[in-house]
Amino acid sequence: MLQEVRRRRALALALAALLAAGTARASMQKVPLEELIRSAQLIVAGKVLDAQSEFVDGGGQISTLVTVDVFDDLKGKHLGPLTVRVGGGQVDGVAMSQEDEPSLVVGSTVVLFLEPQDADFVVTGAFQGNLRLLGDAIYRNGESLGTLDELRQSIARVLKTKEKP
Repeated sequence: MLQEVRRRRALALALAALLAAGTARASMQKVPLEELIRSAQLIVAGKVLDAQSEFVDGGGQISTLVTVDVFDDLKGKHLGPLTVRVGGGQVDGVAMSQEDEPSLVVGSTVVLFLEPQDADFVVTGAFQGNLRLLGDAIYRNGESLGTLDELRQSIARVLKTKEKP
């Protein structure tokens, strides 16, 4: 009985979150790559290894802890596994999603723009700070952004510009 009440409550909250998030994503403006580069404390390329969802906020929300094995740090220093927290997920048959959150699929190779939050990281710029890496080609929401080397050059250029008085 208690589990059914919890499930219905979570479903109601999920529906409300979906409606609010859909409106937010539809009105969210594209964040320029240069702004993502400046804002992120850490930019990494890695492979998504695992994703574990859990109830948070007393069971009213679901978030997912995603393990990413970093093989290239493009800004900042971090190699090896790190944990990224994203909103939404599925626990005990209850699913919740947030439209503006990045979709990190186990097995995919990504470039992430990250900020530390507690013991984990969050993606800078919501879904816009999650790039797909296919071979050496980088994509953002289906749009080609060039190669990993070109991104590395863009990061160096933006950071160099930032340091000038």
